Amino acid sequence: MGDRGKEFASIAYTVLVVDRRPGVKAAARLLGMNYSTLHSRLIGRTSFSADEIRDLVRAVPDPRLVSYLLDGSHFIEASRTSRNGHIDTKRSDAGGRGRCRRTRDRRRLDRRRRA
Repeated sequence: MGDRGKEFASIAYTVLVVDRRPGVKAAARLLGMNYSTLHSRLIGRTSFSADEIRDLVRAVPDPRLVSYLLDGSHFIEASRTSRNGHIDTKRSDAGGRGRCRRTRDRRRLDRRRRA
């Protein structure tokens, strides 16, 4: 496989095997794949596809997975939680009004840092 996807697989291995959050069997069940398929991706035998990475982040919302994907970009990780603390799965906040609010909050934070 070379180095393609090795680092992400290593992080996913840490989350699922070392920390057991939620564990390989449970994650495989959540992803709709069998244990051996997920295990082969975690040990780097085969690479995760983009769809599998998206599904893994949805099933196992660990910030280390998202941090790795956004590292070196201009984006920051932020959880989609509603005011009552539940995960907001609506995609409508990804654009438009939600993005403007985050941009405005970010600008305020930048101003405070400069002051």
